[in-house]
Amino acid sequence: MNDRISLRNLTWEYEQIQDALLPAMEKLMVEGSFINGIEVERFEAAFASFTGAKYCVGVSSGTDALMIALLSIGVRPGDEVITTALTFVATIEAILHVGAVPVIVDVDKRGLIDPERIEEAITEKTKAILPVHLYGIPCNMRRISAICKKHGLLLLNDAAQAHGTIAQGKALGSIGNATCYSFMPAKTLGAFGDAGAIVTNDMHISDKARRLRNHGRTDKYNFLEIGYCARMDALQAVVLTTKLGHLADWIKKRREIALVYNETLEKNVFELPSQNEKKQDTNSYYVYPVILRGEKANRDWLLTQLSLAGIETNIYYPQEIPAIESLKEKVTICGTVVNAQHIAKHVFAIPMNPSITVTMAKKIATTVNSLATSGDAF
Repeated sequence: MNDRISLRNLTWEYEQIQDALLPAMEKLMVEGSFINGIEVERFEAAFASFTGAKYCVGVSSGTDALMIALLSIGVRPGDEVITTALTFVATIEAILHVGAVPVIVDVDKRGLIDPERIEEAITEKTKAILPVHLYGIPCNMRRISAICKKHGLLLLNDAAQAHGTIAQGKALGSIGNATCYSFMPAKTLGAFGDAGAIVTNDMHISDKARRLRNHGRTDKYNFLEIGYCARMDALQAVVLTTKLGHLADWIKKRREIALVYNETLEKNVFELPSQNEKKQDTNSYYVYPVILRGEKANRDWLLTQLSLAGIETNIYYPQEIPAIESLKEKVTICGTVVNAQHIAKHVFAIPMNPSITVTMAKKIATTVNSLATSGDAF
């Protein structure tokens, strides 16, 4: 392959929206309303509808969304929050920032929090469960919701990678107490900088999150509680609203690419996300992760060869949470995290974005197969 194929193609996304985006941005510049305001409200209404929620609160990042959501649902210092051993550090940072204790449990073969491990981790201090819908794959929400109901626990979803993901036939925004999203530029729905959102069906959670994102105020000079400066920029809201009109089609294209990968990649060499899909679940394919089978698989060699062949790859994530230097002394680990360790050592992602054609996807999968089945890969 002569042309390099990237994991993301943000230039292509811009080309799809520029005719609608540029006039909208120019209008905003003329009006001069850059923080909160009508454009943020317009996006919040549209995104709430897209995610199956009644309310949406736009904030400055996905990390701020998690932190503000934890506070808004009632998590307090000293509370325990059960979450996954395989995620981006922001999930854990948010729990620590509100003074709560992250309790880490292992993942299943897909890299998602294992519901069977959750109940083992529940104590009298447990306040909430925070599943991460990693890669765009929905967690087992039927089981997790049942555990929360049984033990009277709060449920907060980290959907930073799961825009458009469906669990048990429902949009994630309609499940649990609240769901948090990131709009970092590389996300399935990405801004032109950092942004995030909290969606919920609970008016009280929504109201509290709106206060907390804006210094705890109810109006200009009435400060009800100590809050944060975590508002969404109107410029990002304009970008997100424009992209949102294309998102369903872009996710459809991602799923078409995934279908090619599912059918072409060697299942005896790789564990594929399609091999453990559950009924009524819809993967939105933020990335397409493959997990090399066998402890002797040489991932570093394979990724080097793929790069030389013009195929960009990345690892999500190369370390399980308890192995990260800044976190390992600050989390409580329940049981072993052997599945997370195995995935961290063997997983990598191949290109996944809506600019990829079926022909390109077949070439990518064929190249991956060829290199992975060569003698040097194992």
